[in-house]
Amino acid sequence: MIVRVRVVGCDAGLAGRAKVLDQRAAAARALSALGLVDPPRIPDGPPLPAQGTHWSVSHTQGAAGAAVAPFALGFDLERARELRPELVRRFLSPAEPALDPLVAWTAKEAVLKKLGLGMAGLSRCAIVARESNERLQLRFEDTRHDVLLQRNGVYYAALSHDGGPATAVQWEWET
Repeated sequence: MIVRVRVVGCDAGLAGRAKVLDQRAAAARALSALGLVDPPRIPDGPPLPAQGTHWSVSHTQGAAGAAVAPFALGFDLERARELRPELVRRFLSPAEPALDPLVAWTAKEAVLKKLGLGMAGLSRCAIVARESNERLQLRFEDTRHDVLLQRNGVYYAALSHDGGPATAVQWEWET
């Protein structure tokens, strides 16, 4: 089994609606390069599997990406930046391992995307172990989820999948 992740660049100088449209187009290009063109989605809801392929997309300033696999997965991508302290206090507790807040945010968002919850479940998602710089273990309610981390320049990416520990992950960066 394999998970494929592709990250592509987009115009970091755009703002407003033009920025959103450019980021969505870049995410669609990444998804298309992974073999999915215009897969089904519930408006404002989670992605729907397309012919047995699960997918997840994310975008941030200057980049967008997609991940595909034959099982549930969640992918998040963020550009390096400082998060407001009041936001950090809302999603990161002192009981969790000490991490860069953006890494924690990205990891939690990947798990919540995999579960189809979005940010609604943020307060119920906790980091329980830092296994290495590339792997975290999170808990959502009573279930543990592994999260794989990657960094490429100013971009942080997190991936959570249900493929098991023997699953290979292929990362493709074009930023």
